[in-house]
This record gives sequence, structure tokens and C-alpha cells, in this order.
Amino acid sequence: MSAKSILEIAGMDGNYLRTAPCLYPDLLSDLEGIGVMAVDGQWRSLWVDVEVFSEPHWKIMENFIAAAANRGCNMILTPHVTPTLDTARGMERETIQLVDIRKENGKYSFGFDRRERRIHMCQNTGSM
Repeated sequence: MSAKSILEIAGMDGNYLRTAPCLYPDLLSDLEGIGVMAVDGQWRSLWVDVEVFSEPHWKIMENFIAAAANRGCNMILTPHVTPTLDTARGMERETIQLVDIRKENGKYSFGFDRRERRIHMCQNTGSM
């Protein structure tokens, strides 16, 4: 009897970049030169080119959260603080977290406006 790989045991195909447990960002690739085909019974994500926390961004999030609530989802990941787990030293990664953290004159201050907006959005769309 031959040893099976973890992919075979889990019933996964060979299209995974990594299989070890860890926190990985979603791979979002450009859609140059191809169309998007909706496949019944499958979930797919697409890159939406809007500025983070702009009004179009909030509208997209509201639509997404409302759609999730309409499908019975009663829990939404809320990124209060997102540590840069995979950013190389000296590099910058766009911060996409709901708590605004500032350090001025050696003192930290915190802003919760985006977090409150997200919570109210969830409440208003029925996902809370």
C-alpha cells in the first residue's frame, strides 16, 4: 500500500500554492485578456479596483455583507487590527484595518470610526 499525499487524503486538487497551516493572503491576479465566467455552485473572488475605505469600497462591502446575510450568514470577519505577518522588512503593505492607530510625540491614539461604520453596516444589513 503506497503512502498518500495530504492532497489526496483531503481530496484537494494540485492547484494549491501551499498546504501547510498558516495565515496566507488570498491570491488576487489581474484578469487581463480574459472574461469572467460564473459557474453555478462555485464561489469565486474578483479583484475590484477601488481605493480602500472610499465610498465605492464601503458600498461594495455593504452589498457583499447584505448578500451574505441574505444567504444565512450570521458572522462576518471584522479586521480590527491586522498585523503585517508576511511583509518584508523595509517594505510597506497597505493597511486594511478598521482601527486607526497613530503615534504622535511618543503617545498612541486610536480612532474607531471605520470599526463603528462596519458594525452599523452589519446591523443594518441583518448580518448581526
